[in-house]
Amino acid sequence: MTKQSVFIQAVDLIFTQISAKHKFKTIWDIEKISSEDWQSWTDKITSLEEVKLSKLNTQLEALLKKLNVGDFWKVLVLSRKFIDIQEYIPALNFNEELNKRSLTVSEFVSHFSKWAKDDPELIQEYSNDALVAMIDNAIFKSEEDTLREIFSVVIYQGGTPIGSEEDIINNENTEQFNAIHEKYLNKSNYKDEIFLSLLFLICQLYSVNEQDLRDENDDPFEKGGISISKIITHLRSFM
Repeated sequence: MTKQSVFIQAVDLIFTQISAKHKFKTIWDIEKISSEDWQSWTDKITSLEEVKLSKLNTQLEALLKKLNVGDFWKVLVLSRKFIDIQEYIPALNFNEELNKRSLTVSEFVSHFSKWAKDDPELIQEYSNDALVAMIDNAIFKSEEDTLREIFSVVIYQGGTPIGSEEDIINNENTEQFNAIHEKYLNKSNYKDEIFLSLLFLICQLYSVNEQDLRDENDDPFEKGGISISKIITHLRSFM
């Protein structure tokens, strides 16, 4: 029997304690949950008796010491979906962990090369764990240039922007990132996966609809291209 991920174990702990039924089995199902449900579940947590709240926090602290590759970004997204829950459950306050995990873009590209070579099946999980920390720290420090460089690397990956996109940073990091993909991951769908994951992370962590991050498209049956400028504009409200 496959061991449950830390994310699922955390979900089970929280929802068992508040006697609520959750509607998702994987992190990707989170986007199907309404803001009203998250608010309702948050209210139930904050209304717990102090003893039960303390027990829940202790259980989560013990669980979160066992994070494996791909667990961090999922539990972080879960914690952000509840409304200001960190004050009630300190175990879900990841400020220290975010700071510890944050990489520069050059460091990310270097790590990416190692992940792609040594453990390509988990490349998406490695990348997401790193990217959530990099993006969140850049927002906290109001480093828009860093955000542009992160998004330039993982969205355009050395390619040429389509349409009216502005402020794309093309340098050795974007070129090297693309070269790593071509060398180790050419037979995979990683480029599409990292793009979709990045959209998911931004939308779920920073409360935005995917379409609001895309350029307008004259074709009603086609989505517009992702816009780094629109992402930056939205994230400014969190700086």
